[in-house]
Amino acid sequence: MRMQNKIPHFTYHLLNRNDVYYRHIETNLVAIHCIENTFDFYKALGYTEELIKAELEQEGFSWTDYHSDNAVKANFCLQPKIIEYLNKHSEKFREKYGNQYASWAGSCTSDKISDSEYCTSCWLHPHNNKK
Repeated sequence: MRMQNKIPHFTYHLLNRNDVYYRHIETNLVAIHCIENTFDFYKALGYTEELIKAELEQEGFSWTDYHSDNAVKANFCLQPKIIEYLNKHSEKFREKYGNQYASWAGSCTSDKISDSEYCTSCWLHPHNNKK
């Protein structure tokens, strides 16, 4: 894989309202997108509306605490969902990574790749290499 096609690691911050990065997605400690609608963001990650409402009331939400499909999700599995969300909702993401986005298909580097339906349906799974 060429260096320019390496997928950056994205993280999101939603819990601490006093944090400068509250409701932001960032990479390399630089905010790349402001999450305008928290509900829509969590829905894009694949959570049910009931769980989202319950968790938003508590202001705490954990990817590893919820498995809607009983899959064992690695934190890395958040990356394709965040990337898809950014591609749809962030002009800044598309400007910076738009040319690389398509080349990332089929390039999962997680050590938890499996043949489960959850894993193989992910656009980063090596079986989905569209290069």
